[in-house]
Amino acid sequence: MSSRAWIAILGLGIGGLVILGILTKVAVESSPELQALIRVKAALAEELSADGVEEVSLRRSRERRGLALSLVFAREQAGAVPEELDQRLAEQIVKELQEDAGGVLELDYTSASGLGCEGPSPVRKALVPLAPVRVRLADREAHRRLSERFLAGRKVRFASYSRSDRGLEVSLEAPGDPGGDLKELAFELEPELRSAFGSNPYPLLWVRVGTAPAAPPATQAEACEVLFDRFGQELDERGRPTGRRAGRASGAPSAPAAPGREPGQALPR
Repeated sequence: MSSRAWIAILGLGIGGLVILGILTKVAVESSPELQALIRVKAALAEELSADGVEEVSLRRSRERRGLALSLVFAREQAGAVPEELDQRLAEQIVKELQEDAGGVLELDYTSASGLGCEGPSPVRKALVPLAPVRVRLADREAHRRLSERFLAGRKVRFASYSRSDRGLEVSLEAPGDPGGDLKELAFELEPELRSAFGSNPYPLLWVRVGTAPAAPPATQAEACEVLFDRFGQELDERGRPTGRRAGRASGAPSAPAAPGREPGQALPR
């Protein structure tokens, strides 16, 4: 074959690569979703390199409405992959992509092979539902916002919270002399709690208010716990409305005419 033919073939090859590159660039620039996946993939690769991850692959899952994330660990780092990593990755994916992350994250952990042409060896697979991850992240953000606002405005410390199927439990710590009844303080703060945590609705809200342990003994008051439904109505220990309601938060739904449980039905505790 003449040198001219070789030059023509080489030119065609280079031209094809250039055209392919241009088409790829156009496809990426015209797809914000693809740009986001590439950005998140690059961030994960940089962060996980310290954990011995050599390759990262992130794509839309064909089988489920979510994402598939594959990690290839260096051979010496591919021992038992802790389950804590599943949640850490899921949280980062949700933070970066929000609702575009879909409903489930498929994780595929593999180990790089050190022999010839052998592919990665499987280590572990996992499926992480992302709805609970979103709830957990939203609750943390609500905790952070409320802690800052209470500390600055009312000098009430947001001590802790927990969420379960039965509802949301919030513990607050007031100064030794809160300037009023602790139960009244619970009614005063309920609308803010409902507004902050209401993006992930709960059936019941327990608000426990106590005095700070560091308060002088003479000023400490007995802790009180008030139970509210999701509309801000106070409920007694049997789950029946007492007729008293906390102030309604902005955007909160109005209470129904009757509660959604039989009178006298005990609450799940």
